[in-house]
Amino acid sequence: MDQIRRDHGHRAVAGLTKDRIEEKILKPLHNKPGAKIDTLKKLRILIRHAKDDLKWLSVDPSDGIKRGKSKEIRAWTDTEMKAFEDRWAYGTRQRAAYELMLNVGTARIDTHLTTWVQADADDFEYTRRKTGVSVLVEKAQSLRAALAALPRKHVCILTTEWGKPFTVDGLQRWMRDAMTGAAVAAQS
Repeated sequence: MDQIRRDHGHRAVAGLTKDRIEEKILKPLHNKPGAKIDTLKKLRILIRHAKDDLKWLSVDPSDGIKRGKSKEIRAWTDTEMKAFEDRWAYGTRQRAAYELMLNVGTARIDTHLTTWVQADADDFEYTRRKTGVSVLVEKAQSLRAALAALPRKHVCILTTEWGKPFTVDGLQRWMRDAMTGAAVAAQS
């Protein structure tokens, strides 16, 4: 929402039309399909509030705008995985995040609030937030090593430099920076 406010807060809600949304807000994101989908989703929340609660709009100007599809996320190559592992040693938060996502299969929405209680169990258990499906995974040796080497400073395994849990988007930006630091091509 902050990104929408920064980039488009100067626009009048009453002046929003389907064409203006597509041209001024979504078109600049044509090469970032994930950001485009996310922006449209958040914009629709704001429009619904302006229409239903504030009565600033009589119709939803986003009606008829297709969400589009994000591009497929490809798997890392062995070379990229080695580059990341070489750059981020055991004991770094980056390596712990990598091992969690690689060995447990957690998406960023599941990773950002993973706790030490989950890590301390014999097997790793969590519920996927998007689907509600329960997952039980045996911990790989590399995940055990990454978690054992990481200092415990919070109930959540991964925290920001200020000791607070990441937001989903914050974790994504932080991991993108870690990938760039390891010369791994950043993916949406």
